[in-house]
Amino acid sequence: MIVVEPRRSDTAAIADLHLPLAPGSDIALYNGLRHVVLGEELERKM
Repeated sequence: MIVVEPRRSDTAAIADLHLPLAPGSDIALYNGLRHVVLGEELERKM
């Protein structure tokens, strides 16, 4: 499980990966994920 939130929470503590993004930077992560998913044509495999 991947948790994307700025603060460490109970959920983040048990996650496989916690990405504590700076406030306002989440759009960069989402755009990067979108770029990879579309570039690798992974949307058809989901």
